[in-house]
Amino acid sequence: MDLASDGVEALDAARRLGALLGALVTDLNMPRMGGEDLIHALRADRPLPVVVVTGAPPSGGEEALRQCAGGYGPLFLVHKPVECAKLAAALQRATARTAVAPVAEPAAVPAPAIPKLAPAH
Repeated sequence: MDLASDGVEALDAARRLGALLGALVTDLNMPRMGGEDLIHALRADRPLPVVVVTGAPPSGGEEALRQCAGGYGPLFLVHKPVECAKLAAALQRATARTAVAPVAEPAAVPAPAIPKLAPAH
C-alpha cells in the first residue's frame, strides 16, 4: 500500500510502482489533480482496477465516472462515509476481475520405455 496526499503525488507514486500497483483507491476531490484526471492518466498505460471513495459522486454514478475517467478496467464507487466492509468488497470485486490465473505446472512426461534385452546364449 502506498499513500499520497494529492492527485499529483498519487500519479507519481503509481507510475513509480508500475505493474506492482494492483489497484487504485482514490477520492475525486483532491488538491492539484482530481480523481477523474488521475484515473484517466493511469488508465492510459493499462486497465487499472479503481475504487473511487467520494462524498460527491457524479450525477450519472459509476457509468458516468467510467466514461469520463477512461473506460478501461473495473471501476467501483463507494460513498462516504465509508464502511470498511463496503470498501473491502469493492476492492475485492475490482481486483478479482483482473487477477491472472496461476500458470499450471506442465504435466509430467513419463520416461520413455527402455526395451529389455534378452540374455545372450
